Amino acid sequence: MGRINLRGLVRGHERRATKDQHAASEHAALEDLVGRLEARLIAREPALAARGRDLQAGIAQLREAKAASARDDAALSCRERALEARVAMVTKQELDLARRAVELAARELDATSSSSECSLSRAKGENGR
Repeated sequence: MGRINLRGLVRGHERRATKDQHAASEHAALEDLVGRLEARLIAREPALAARGRDLQAGIAQLREAKAASARDDAALSCRERALEARVAMVTKQELDLARRAVELAARELDATSSSSECSLSRAKGENGR
């Protein structure tokens, strides 16, 4: 039978134990790193949530401003159409007044001409007697 090498077994066991301790040490270091990163993320989470709320509020304000601008544009367009209609109505009234003034001036001219002719006829008739 062969001899059992106890020293070799003990050394092999020590090497495995050292490797296991090293692995456990690395694992503990990784766990510590993960814990620190999680803590940093947890610390940042409220600030990120607040920033998200601020951004959402800003977006809502922009949407409201855009809607108000659209309403203002629609109201302005409506007012412009109303003003254009009023200008057209006033222009038509001015043209009607100008036509009436021309008609009145023509009648006045005719009346004045007729009156002048009558006066001239009478004058001639009186002078001719």
